[in-house]
Amino acid sequence: MENYLPLLQTTSLFAGLEQPALRMLLRDLCAVVRSYGRGETLVQAGHSNRRVGVVLSGTIQAYRPAPGGTHLPITHMEAGGVFGDVLGGSSLASPITVVAECPCEVLLLPYDRLLQPGSDPARQQVLQNLVRTISDKYFLLSRRVDLLILKSLRAKVCAYLLSEAEYHHSMTFTIPYSRIQLADYLNCDRSALSRELSLMQRDGLLETYRSSFKRDGVVTMSKPILWIVIPCYNEEQVLPITAPMFLQKIHDLTAAGLVSDQSRVLFVNDGSRDKTWELIT
Repeated sequence: MENYLPLLQTTSLFAGLEQPALRMLLRDLCAVVRSYGRGETLVQAGHSNRRVGVVLSGTIQAYRPAPGGTHLPITHMEAGGVFGDVLGGSSLASPITVVAECPCEVLLLPYDRLLQPGSDPARQQVLQNLVRTISDKYFLLSRRVDLLILKSLRAKVCAYLLSEAEYHHSMTFTIPYSRIQLADYLNCDRSALSRELSLMQRDGLLETYRSSFKRDGVVTMSKPILWIVIPCYNEEQVLPITAPMFLQKIHDLTAAGLVSDQSRVLFVNDGSRDKTWELIT
């Protein structure tokens, strides 16, 4: 476990802890490291789960069993991913199954011991991190719901690829799903998905090969371009106040990913007789 301390410090659950404090906390929590082979189950749907896990090596996938034997992918995690933090605090059976996609090692923590009160600063930090992690996953779930309620398949594909590109901070990226898994994730037919991706590639919106994508026009199509047109007539006194407000609004909307970075504020001089035009130019 000692070799994994640097990795654990980078996780959302143990962020802010120094190695000595983390080492002692793991001992007090009776943390254990378990190895799983490819396809082995870490959490079984329909059964309770009272442990929080951290992926130390390899990858895992969480999915929700659906009628007919199909699977609805929930998430994919690599080293550093935290799972069971939401499920472990519930008295209900787990609605999802977590399996190892390849041979992996995970750190397991008893949820009850994690919630035990104490004055130890390290324990208090972990509890704060736990609450933050659960809150972040709530918003991720909300984003997933927003994706699923989109009516057109192209809108779903664009929204998903846009989020992946922003996550990787790159125009070129690889998603963690095969074509079949992506179809399940988007809750659509695989053939329809393949056809839509071919059409988008034909239209010059993206390039794709297997699970790799290069984003071209997706961002322009997904984010609206906003132009705020402001007629100005003798606005010399107020323009120095209102112009920065509108410019800041465009900046905020762009930074939030709600509009394209091609959005602009257009000031139109409507025959002003004061210094309005000088201020605009």
